[in-house]
Amino acid sequence: MSDKQYVVLTSEKQAKVFSLPSQTCSFKVKVTETSFVVAAEVVQINGTSALICYIANGHIVGYSLPSLRMVLDTAFLPLTDLRIARTFRISGMGHGLYMCSPTEIQKITYLTDICEHLNEMLGTLFLEVEMPEAPKPSFLKNLFSGGSGQLDREELCK
Repeated sequence: MSDKQYVVLTSEKQAKVFSLPSQTCSFKVKVTETSFVVAAEVVQINGTSALICYIANGHIVGYSLPSLRMVLDTAFLPLTDLRIARTFRISGMGHGLYMCSPTEIQKITYLTDICEHLNEMLGTLFLEVEMPEAPKPSFLKNLFSGGSGQLDREELCK
């Protein structure tokens, strides 16, 4: 039993699947006519491979592999900021993220079964809090520990 190997190449306008080792073009598709591909990634979705592309006109499209049949076309966010283009990343399991400002990361999902469990995946923000001042050691603790601490007459007679 021999497994077939493929390589997927994506340009600004189209995607091609080449079979290896013969290096022949098995499948090709025009991803966009009027815009360009900002980011593309091969991901595993429900055990099958897919090519997910973010297009500058604001669509996220997905193609099955190796046949390059369209399985996803959803409106997202038009490319209005170069920060989005530089930081947009597509990951497996239906997730993606990008930096919407210098200090904010925006997470997206492009699969409906992930949307149902989105509330379970929310992150928690931990803020650093200054620790309170340590309590002063008590008179009895100093007395029984054998420490040679200073004894204040005012504290002793309180």
